[in-house]
Amino acid sequence: MCSIWAAVASKTAVYAFEAESQNFALLNRNIWINRLAGQVAALPLAIADTVGLDKLYLSEFIAGGSCHN
Repeated sequence: MCSIWAAVASKTAVYAFEAESQNFALLNRNIWINRLAGQVAALPLAIADTVGLDKLYLSEFIAGGSCHN
């Protein structure tokens, strides 16, 4: 996870955005395991060029899955 690496490498505050629920849980687990709770803030959101609600189409429903739309 890039946010964990960024926090360790830069020793600065990191904001991590993860819209998919299982990956968000995995991200928070990794933040806790690496003792970075005071340095990494995980937010269950997606980032886009517009404001609003939309659907997240999952390529597969497993923790660590990627290539979602």
